[in-house]
Amino acid sequence: MKNLLDKIVTVPNYPQEGIMFRDITPLLLDADYFSSAIDAMYKLLSESVDDIKNTVIAGVEARGFIFASAVATKANCPLLLFRKKGKLPRKTLEISYGLEYGKNILEVHQEDLNNIQKSQKEIVFIDDVLATGGTISACLELVNKHQIKAELAIFLMELNGLSGREKLSDLEVKTVL
Repeated sequence: MKNLLDKIVTVPNYPQEGIMFRDITPLLLDADYFSSAIDAMYKLLSESVDDIKNTVIAGVEARGFIFASAVATKANCPLLLFRKKGKLPRKTLEISYGLEYGKNILEVHQEDLNNIQKSQKEIVFIDDVLATGGTISACLELVNKHQIKAELAIFLMELNGLSGREKLSDLEVKTVL
């Protein structure tokens, strides 16, 4: 496998002072590297899930959509989107969560969660970076309120020292980098 870290650029003090932003766009611009990243994430999924046909891939706005949609396509699984407030047209459920540099609100279509609950499918979260764990933790809270099974989160990379993995202690966490 290609060294994916070669294509991830660290940008200091973005979006604010003290934050070391990981820019994945150079990786996305190289089809071979992007394909390697998706293959690696799919491998983690297929090794960790007993019944892929009973799985819904969940992606979180915005960079998580890129990886979640590609893995969902490769696995032939449905894709559930968690969007920023005000981006979804039908009735939604929302939750506030903390970031490294502030707060945000995520929404998901209520009907989509109801349908997943009825079908008894399991959700697997896929995102680009595990930092503080706040985003996926918030998504998990919404999923848990609907009694939907979620036991796995897959990330392209994990940032050490931000305790994200500890915040997701209810999930098995797998990372490529």
